[in-house]
Amino acid sequence: MPILDDGMAVSVKIAYINVNSIDTHELIPAVEGKKLHICGMTIICGQNQSITFKSGSTALGGPMLFNGGGIFDVFRIPPFSFCGTAASEALNMTVTTAAQVSGSINYVEV
Repeated sequence: MPILDDGMAVSVKIAYINVNSIDTHELIPAVEGKKLHICGMTIICGQNQSITFKSGSTALGGPMLFNGGGIFDVFRIPPFSFCGTAASEALNMTVTTAAQVSGSINYVEV
């Protein structure tokens, strides 16, 4: 569904999370000259997990702790966002436990 950003229509997009190794994983690739604003997210962890979201290599906050089997679900109505990247940077996620992390991300490019 299109929303307005400075008078221009943008569309909400979706990316999927499917990781199971200790590493930094690219969730949404960088778009040249655009910021990624995260307006919705659902995360399901198979085991206790610590997750840090990053704009490129820069943490967007401290580690978020998740209980195994728990579900994290947040949605902001655009143009409001949960977090976002700097221009031309990917949204990355670092996990600290080798366990399944699944879910989806709703975002806009602005």
